[in-house]
Amino acid sequence: MNRSTIVGARITVSWLGNQSYYELQYRRAESNWTTASTSASSIDIQPAEPGDYQFSLVAINAAGRRSAPTQFNKTIYGLTAPPASVSGFRLAAISGMAHLSFNAATDLDVIVGGHLRIRHTPELIAPKWSNATDIGPQIPGTATNATLPLLAGTYLAKWVDSRGIESIADVGIITDAPNVMSMNIVDMIDEGPLFSGAKSGVAVSGPYLTLDSAETIGEQLGNVSTWSSLGTLGGLSAVGEYLFSRGIDLGSTQTVRISAGLLADGFDALDLIASRPLVSTWASVVGDVITDVSCTIFVRTTTDDPDLSPVWGSWQTFFVGEYIARGFEFKAVLTSNYPTHNILVSELLVTIDMPDRMEQGDDIESGVGTHRVTFGLPFMAPPAIGITAQDMQTGDYYSVTNKTEEYFDITFRNAAGSAVSRTFDFYAKRY
Repeated sequence: MNRSTIVGARITVSWLGNQSYYELQYRRAESNWTTASTSASSIDIQPAEPGDYQFSLVAINAAGRRSAPTQFNKTIYGLTAPPASVSGFRLAAISGMAHLSFNAATDLDVIVGGHLRIRHTPELIAPKWSNATDIGPQIPGTATNATLPLLAGTYLAKWVDSRGIESIADVGIITDAPNVMSMNIVDMIDEGPLFSGAKSGVAVSGPYLTLDSAETIGEQLGNVSTWSSLGTLGGLSAVGEYLFSRGIDLGSTQTVRISAGLLADGFDALDLIASRPLVSTWASVVGDVITDVSCTIFVRTTTDDPDLSPVWGSWQTFFVGEYIARGFEFKAVLTSNYPTHNILVSELLVTIDMPDRMEQGDDIESGVGTHRVTFGLPFMAPPAIGITAQDMQTGDYYSVTNKTEEYFDITFRNAAGSAVSRTFDFYAKRY
């Protein structure tokens, strides 16, 4: 049997009194009046839609005499109210992972159907939610802990309710704790400030990537003097895509940790100082805070050679974390929910890190002459090699040559310099 749980809003109206019973009338936003009677000192109204309500309460005694009505108005937010902020947000760094804990959610529409959203930014001084990237998938609203990759920077968190409404304020944890698992930067793609990748609905303005105007100059009618702004002709594109100028080929399928850097700010393209009224009327010199624009990074992967007709997976929202693949491609999607609201992306980059790994072999017979050891999985750089030789005689020695990402050669010789056969173990460490 399938069960579904629905969260609704309830209004509780309560009062003080000792009369026989009470009559409550109420209505929402000029709708019809509804009457409810009770002998108790409260009434529940459910389900309740958000809106402005009018209430009228009358007390009635045992003789049936009615009091003068007590009238009042109330705005009910219900499920449209944003959830409370995350509290008790803490981090413990253990074995290269961030073990996060937080107090249980208090909003029912977060507990049922909601989730915790955690983002990460490398900024330590003034971290901003809009400049952070999601780290890991959604965490259920019933959770009180989560484990994510450990990265230097700031972790930010917000509750998100069943309607997708986020907490108003984020809470953060700043850490500069080193990653206890050795990581190595294999590659970095930094798109700014040129942003030379393929574009659709976006444009480069100085050192910024931004949404382009929805129409071209050739599509405009009338005199130039009637145009609102060259940068917003026909309004701005609601959605634009930017494909990173290059992808990444690791040479073989590997486990890597990918993080991202993103700096972006929203602005109103028509909020020009020249078009404003008196300075004394300005709410802010820098203009309104624009929050309905976004820049989201996406990634797709393949285990094939990216240069030889690979089969790519579908585009997925990028999360900071570990990926297993050979090839990677990235794109950024810019969005705006208002025709004149735009976004300035000043930093857009991804970094590929790989942990050190160990490969070893035991009781290998070298044979007389040079023996080649081929690694089961190629390294990204020539590894450090350790040899444990067995049944060695006085004066015996060995030499390791031709050390590459894929193999190394080893030769055993006796005191006279002649090649001999010996048994050995090896250890190779690198990323």
